[in-house]
Amino acid sequence: MLRNLGRTALLLILFALAAPGCRRERGHSKAFDDASALFRKVYAEKLDDAYDDPRMQEVERLLSVVPPQSIDSSAAQELQKRIADGRAALLAQREGAGAPPQEAQPPADPWADERNDPPPPPPPDAGAPHPVPGMPVEELRRRFSDCFSFKFNGSLPDKTKHDLWEMADSSACRKAHPELADQMLVIDAEGKAVMGTVPATALQVRYFYADGGEKPPPPKP
Repeated sequence: MLRNLGRTALLLILFALAAPGCRRERGHSKAFDDASALFRKVYAEKLDDAYDDPRMQEVERLLSVVPPQSIDSSAAQELQKRIADGRAALLAQREGAGAPPQEAQPPADPWADERNDPPPPPPPDAGAPHPVPGMPVEELRRRFSDCFSFKFNGSLPDKTKHDLWEMADSSACRKAHPELADQMLVIDAEGKAVMGTVPATALQVRYFYADGGEKPPPPKP
């Protein structure tokens, strides 16, 4: 009987010694109190830059030893998550600051479409205002047939034969082409383009018989 009473008393003593420890574990955690105080101090000094301060590692170490059965366990986990999220956000912000700046977009311009329209095509080239050397015979006929026409095929002093064009004897043509008055257009040997001009007075017109003999020019009307 006494032996049983002694065993019961020993168990009660051991329970009494263990009970305060259990109550402390279920109550507030000193590790959390220290971690929270250090976190507030560092954050007050550096705000969001505090998340990569070396002292935050000590805060995380203290939070990691908060007993799971402590009433501060949930708060410790929340503070751990806040530190991790803050450190990630700070790292992303610094990486973004180191990236090259994006080119600023110009403000919207309601007239941009009109200004970006292609310019109107230039007017067609009207060409020279009068026959010039190098002008194709086709263009000569198309543009100046009202004032110039084929006169005859004759020989120049170099003995080469060329078509010669004469300007019409009219006041309108003389006014439009004064520089070609009393001139004749000389077409090249191939008959494709204007080669140049010669004074009409410099040409000598000769008439020949079929047998090669020369005959006088026809009488003027």
